Amino acid sequence: MPRDGSARVARWSSHRAFLFVAVGATVGLGNVWRFPGLVAEHGGILFVGVYLAALLLLAMPLLLAELALARRATGGLTATFGGEVRRALAAPAWRAFPWLVLGAAWTVLAVLVLGGSWLLAYLAHALPGGFAESTARGVALHFDRLAGSPASGLGWLTLFLAAATAISAAGIARGLERAMVGGLLVVVACWGLVTLLWLPDGRLGGAVDLLLTPDWDALGPVGVREALVQAFYTLTLGAGVMHALAVHLPPGGSLPGIAARIALGDTLFALLATLLVLAGLAAAGLAPTAGPRLLFESLPLALARLQAPAWIAAPLYLGFVTVAWMTTLALFEPLVLALADRRGFDRARAAVAVGVSLWVAGGVVLVSLAGSRGGRWVGQGPFGWLEYLGGHLLVPLVGLLMALFVGWLWPERARRRALPLVPVGLYRAWLVLLRYLVPAWLVLLLAAVTGILPGPP
Repeated sequence: MPRDGSARVARWSSHRAFLFVAVGATVGLGNVWRFPGLVAEHGGILFVGVYLAALLLLAMPLLLAELALARRATGGLTATFGGEVRRALAAPAWRAFPWLVLGAAWTVLAVLVLGGSWLLAYLAHALPGGFAESTARGVALHFDRLAGSPASGLGWLTLFLAAATAISAAGIARGLERAMVGGLLVVVACWGLVTLLWLPDGRLGGAVDLLLTPDWDALGPVGVREALVQAFYTLTLGAGVMHALAVHLPPGGSLPGIAARIALGDTLFALLATLLVLAGLAAAGLAPTAGPRLLFESLPLALARLQAPAWIAAPLYLGFVTVAWMTTLALFEPLVLALADRRGFDRARAAVAVGVSLWVAGGVVLVSLAGSRGGRWVGQGPFGWLEYLGGHLLVPLVGLLMALFVGWLWPERARRRALPLVPVGLYRAWLVLLRYLVPAWLVLLLAAVTGILPGPP
């Protein structure tokens, strides 16, 4: 009998608590440094419309597949997926699937924790008003120095990972649930405070106008593609997160309703971040940017140009750190479950093992960055390899295999038992999307990433 707090017996306190945790897992830095720039560049409300359609028709069917597979599980994928392969009479090669999932989660985490540690360093710099009167060259050099200093970077990485490891080790109800609910409240409070105090005098109106003004010419095929890509990554699909979190889901509840609420919560946070970022950049006369540069260069410069109160950067970056931290906690879970199912590992030892492995990988990357041109080199070398392997290859590949297994190989009886309350019409529509549209979407995504189709996402 596993001890309380282990993978097999721990439960969220309620379905509502799971929703908070799942939304916290999906908010992600992509909603901060990618979504606002895409909205501004690709047609405003038209881009949002395509994105929402992709969420409904593509991302949510895959999310529901992960939730359905987890509904029947009593542990992590490595412990339970072999039984599903036997029941499906599938090829033995499918037993490797859980290890692909863990590889995707770990490689994404190895990149994410570095970004989170840098944001933590920016928060510390912002507390005494360090970004006041910054210049474009000054903020660029600040990031270069941070990324090029392995000693400093390793210190911030240690702090960031220690917090995530301690929370994960504390268990489901006492650790993850409390941290995720508290984290969402922190993000709302911080960003709400910044919006009220940094963006007075109608500055938010410009962002609202940009968001609500349709621009067909700006959307185009590229905008449609970017919306499809963003819809996949925004729900943290393809890294086993939703399966790992849903293993702890209490019995009962409508899985389609849960999936819809997760997507809605994630979208609301993405729109909040979009309004905040676009309004701040527009008021400072800066063009919207996408990617890490937005957080590490553009926003500090916007704060300086608008002559905002010196302390206002602190809640702004506290929100960013909290978002990165929540995603890190979520990505820990599939890895911790896999280790906790092994003999000799309880949850605490598993969390520490995951944290140490990420710390070692982060140290290697930081040392490699120090031998280059600092932050200008981010995206190449070990950092770039991990980002490409995890985010661009393994994550969509895992999503594709998940859709194929649940849609085609998983027995019909198992699917219906996992979704007992779903009306027949809705069930059939979900199965058609999962079998045909979702795999086609992910094959195109993989083709674009690998260069078979022009234009990487």
